Amino acid sequence: MLTRRFFFLPLALLLVACGKPAESPPPAASAPETGPVVAVDSAPEGACPWAITVDDEGAAQMEPDPGMGAGQVVWQGALNDDGAEDLLLRFPEGCGNYGECPYALYVACPGEPAGRYREVREPDYAMDVQMGTQGDDGWRSVLWMQREGDRMREEPLAYSDGGYRATTPSN
Repeated sequence: MLTRRFFFLPLALLLVACGKPAESPPPAASAPETGPVVAVDSAPEGACPWAITVDDEGAAQMEPDPGMGAGQVVWQGALNDDGAEDLLLRFPEGCGNYGECPYALYVACPGEPAGRYREVREPDYAMDVQMGTQGDDGWRSVLWMQREGDRMREEPLAYSDGGYRATTPSN
């Protein structure tokens, strides 16, 4: 009996020590390689990294995925005078407690396949966005409605240097 115990005890310890190795978790899923994302400030006129498809209900799917869920088209028209359909997207999954949601502006790229866009206003929170009129420079003005405490603040935007920026300093 004693020899059996000495035989099984080392065998059990060996199995525990050299048993099946712990499985490592699978590698995290990564986004497909799309190259560098160009910031709005430095995006050359021809850089069109966004492929956006819009369905019949106005839901917008983007590639590469900006990580904000599906966008919703709230305005489609000409931001500039090139005749292409540009987009104002709202990202409802990112809406905050007080109803402010991220909005972003995308301009269609002429000479590119349909559905290719350049971001001219990165996603930023607003209560509402209103489209203005075409300016002398050919670009439409935009009014970003920001929440400031219990009141609304209008932030007029104008196109310059490859993107839409506030025309007055924000407080």
